Amino acid sequence: MNDSLFHLAKLYELIASMEKDLGLHTLSEDERAMIYAITSVTAAEGATFLSADIKKHSLCSRMSNPTFYRNLKRLLQKDLIRHVKGKKTGLYEVAEGLFSGKFGRS
Repeated sequence: MNDSLFHLAKLYELIASMEKDLGLHTLSEDERAMIYAITSVTAAEGATFLSADIKKHSLCSRMSNPTFYRNLKRLLQKDLIRHVKGKKTGLYEVAEGLFSGKFGRS
């Protein structure tokens, strides 16, 4: 077996285990990709981000627009992100649940 493939498999097992520990396993694959993209461009609870920046992120760029916005809506419904006060679309902030591991259930 290729050593690189073996190490990749072990890394994938570790990621799956960490996702379960953090409660991320309750989210869909696309929702998790969005969480990872948001986390990579924000540093803390309350940090703001533009949906356009997340859409361009390498983890989300493959998503069609309907899929992207459907998953964005789900993250809003699960209180992991929220609209910035006074804004209806485009600008969001990280909610308390995202960094505390309090993920909503599907």
